[in-house]
Formats: sequence, structure tokens, C-alpha cells
Amino acid sequence: MALPHSWLGGAANPAASAPAATSNLFYVGEAKRLARRGRLIEMIGLVQERLEHGAVGDARAFLEVVGIHAVRDGCVSVLEQRRLPYVVEFCRALSELGISSPSDYLGRYGLQLVIDECGRLLQENRVEECIRCLERLAKCGFVVKNLVKPTLCMEACARMHNTALALRYACLLPDILQSCNMIMQKFRDQGDLQSVFQVFQALESTGVRPDMYSYCILIDACGRCGDAEKATAIFEGLLKAGTVLNVYVCNSMMNAHAGNIQHVLRLYRQMQGSGIAADVTTYNIVFKACRLSKNPVLALRLYEELKAKEIKMNVLSYGTLIQVIFGEAKMLDRVFQMKHDMDSTGIVPNVVTWTSLVGACSKGALVEKTLQVYQDMVQAGCTPNAFTYNFLLSACVDGGQSDKAHKLFREWKTSGRILAGIEVQDESAIFSEWVRPDSVAYNTMMRACDKLPKQAEAVMQEMVSSGLRPDKRSWCILINSYGCNGDKQGAVQAFQRMGRSGIIADVVAYTAIIKVRFESRISFVLHVFCHRS
Repeated sequence: MALPHSWLGGAANPAASAPAATSNLFYVGEAKRLARRGRLIEMIGLVQERLEHGAVGDARAFLEVVGIHAVRDGCVSVLEQRRLPYVVEFCRALSELGISSPSDYLGRYGLQLVIDECGRLLQENRVEECIRCLERLAKCGFVVKNLVKPTLCMEACARMHNTALALRYACLLPDILQSCNMIMQKFRDQGDLQSVFQVFQALESTGVRPDMYSYCILIDACGRCGDAEKATAIFEGLLKAGTVLNVYVCNSMMNAHAGNIQHVLRLYRQMQGSGIAADVTTYNIVFKACRLSKNPVLALRLYEELKAKEIKMNVLSYGTLIQVIFGEAKMLDRVFQMKHDMDSTGIVPNVVTWTSLVGACSKGALVEKTLQVYQDMVQAGCTPNAFTYNFLLSACVDGGQSDKAHKLFREWKTSGRILAGIEVQDESAIFSEWVRPDSVAYNTMMRACDKLPKQAEAVMQEMVSSGLRPDKRSWCILINSYGCNGDKQGAVQAFQRMGRSGIIADVVAYTAIIKVRFESRISFVLHVFCHRS
């Protein structure tokens, strides 16, 4: 083996350097043994000792003689034992020896194990430990964004509602503005408005100016957390500062006030007056406001306006319109015209759109039409969900076909889906997940019992046995069932049982029991009147 001059200590006399070379060969062997056994820190200690004694002139050259594969094998061995902090400390020690790229000593497989270990720490909610390792690896020249997907780390911090950790992580990424915007977005998704503002203020304190996207997230977070006033204050602050707004900020502001149709329309007109062109998101938000205010006429007018401007709608646009606006108003002809328009533009309906169509028919108690649309949905390859199944049951009950509702419900309970006799080519692909009936389904089946309170009681008991808790709606249905059967005492007892179950009666429950008592008195008066006649 030809020995590099640099790790011999730089001796000028070859004869004098021979003992040193022999000695170093011994230490090379010892270092290789330590490396292969995963005792990497001890190996670094040996290298440092040789450097201090002048026996080695260059750490990298010494390690090259030890063999990079031996070091990599040691790193892999340690990482497979899930000892990431040990390898991080080894990389830090390499950096202190003047080695600028410690990642070379991990190899491709070793680096993948580091990535896997960081991901495992996040999955186990050991977020601070993960970020501490990332901070140390960043100082060793590692590119942090390649070790952990930024969104995963930010989401983990947001779940913990820990802004300090999130900001520590942001400092490891190249673009602090983009990182803080992403972090604000994750905290917004968690409904943590206070943390969103903390990150925003931390961004400002760095001297980096927030961009329009920052304000979009801030306003949107206020809206999602129900603080429309704070959203308005931010928006008006931008206007006073003379900031040139864009469609995204305006959309966020409109969305924050979606529950107030007049405010949304005022902002919409303000956009038009400012020369800001509305996009499909703008119209989706206005459609949402129409849905919340149950204003189908305005929605229709805006829909025609959108088509006139040749703005291409998306599946959300059609879904919102079909789902509530036209479905609530029972404009079935317009609903299916909307479906035709959707098909003609090549937009594929999703589960929300299909379920909205099923729901629109269900609200009209059109049993056969509901089942036909459901069949179209399944044969189109769209997987139904619990909402879809509930609309099927409701259509049957409201359409006077309780027997069919019971049949479909039995199929749902036993198979985790409702096929309703539909022939499907790839049934396992469409109905891949088992869907359990929810409390809405059981309430619907209690309604199907009508004047048979004992059957309604049995459905409620089955509901409890399945792990669900009867809600106010369940008890009101039971009270009404006793009332319709003329059993005033049973209705009163059901009302009392509701209170004992921990559910506080509201106006609906009181109305139900008052109705029972009132109707029983009317029946008594009529009986006396007829008897006297």
C-alpha cells in the first residue's frame, strides 16, 4: 500500500518516517475495527489523538486509508439500531476535524436511513428531538429540506401548537418568507389563530416584509376561526396603507364574511370597482354565501354572469350549486341541467357532486329518482359515503317506503355498503372500505317506525349497542313516536329519560313534549264533545 505523505506527519526524511508509518498502520487497523463495530465516536477520538501527536497531518487522508466503506458500514449499523443522535454527533465531530462533507461518510443507504429516522421521530411525535438533529446536521452541511419533507415537520409542529419549534425549523430552510407562510397555513388549518399571528409577528421581526400571500393566510385564518372583525381590521389596514390588493386577498376577505351575503356582495362590487377581475374562486365563495343565506335566485344570476364571462367552473362550483342552493329550493330541473352543463365541459363529478344530486332527489321524496341517480353514481365508478347512504334511507322514509328503507339499512349494516341490487363490474374497487351506519342513519330508521314506539325503542337500543350515543334528535323522534301512538305517558317518560342520559332539552325537545300533551287534551275534548252529542 502506498501511504499518503500527508498522514505521515509531513516528515522530510523517509528513513525517519518509516517507524511513524508502521505505527500509523497499526492505528489505521484499529480505526477500521472501531468503524466496522459502529464505535464511530471512539474512532474520531483516535484520529484526533494522532493529529495532536503530529503523527497524522490530515484527517481526511487518514480516513481514506481507513476506508470509506468501513465507516459507512459502521454508520449503517448504528442507524439500523435507531441511534440517529449518535450518527449526528459523529457528523459534528467530522466537521470539527475540518471535513466539509460528512454526508460522504454515510453513503446513499446511510443517508436514506437518516431520512427514515427523521420521519419516524415525527410519526412518534418526538418533534423537538427531530428538529434538534436537523439543526446539528444543518451545521454539518446537510440540506435540511432533503432530509424531511417540510410540510410534514410543519404539520407536526402545528398539531402540537408549538410556534417556537416551528420557527426553529423555518430558520433551517433557505426561504424564510415562504417557510413562515407555510407554517402559518398549517396553524390556520389547526384553527390556531393565536399561533398564526405569532408566526406572522416573528416574520416581521426578522425584517422580512410579509407578502400578499401572508395577508391572505392571516385573513383566511380569522375567517375560519370566526373572527371576521379581525379580518376586516387587517383588510382595512392594507387599504389605508395604500397596498395594491389582488384577487387572492379579496377572496380571503369574502370567505371570512361568507356568512353575511350583503357584506360579500359589497366586497364583490368593491373588487369590480377596483378593476380586480374575479376568478372561479371568487364565484365559488359567492355561491357559498348564497348557500348559507339560502338564496338560489342570486346564485342563478351569478351563474349566468359567470358563463357570460366564459370563466371555467370547477367541480367545487358545480358541487356547491347542486348541493345546497338548488337542492334546498327543490329546483330539480335546474339541478339536472347543471349536471348536463358539467358533463358537457368534461368535468367529472366527485362524491360530493353525486351525493348532492342524490340529496336533491331525496329532499323531494322521489324514491325511484333517488335510486336511479345512485345507480348512475355507482356505475360511474364513484364510491358512495355515509352521506349518500343516509340520503337513500331518507328518500325511502319520506316517500312512504319504510319497508325499502329497512331492507337497505339491513344491507348497510351487514355488508358495510348499499348495493341496492345494482350490477357493478368491479364491486371491490368501488366499495373498498367498510362504512358503518352513523347516528343520522339510526335516527332516520327511528323515523321509519312512525307510530310504533316499541320498534323505535329497539332501533335506539341497537344504536347504543353499535357504540353510538343517541342525540337530541333521537330522543325527539322517540317522543314523537309515542305521541303519534297516543301514548302520552310513554312520551313523558322518554322526555325524562333524555334528561337522565345527560342531554339538556332544547326548544325542539320541549316543543315535541308540549305537542304530545296538547294533542292528548284535544283528543280528550273531542271525545267528550262527541259523547255528549
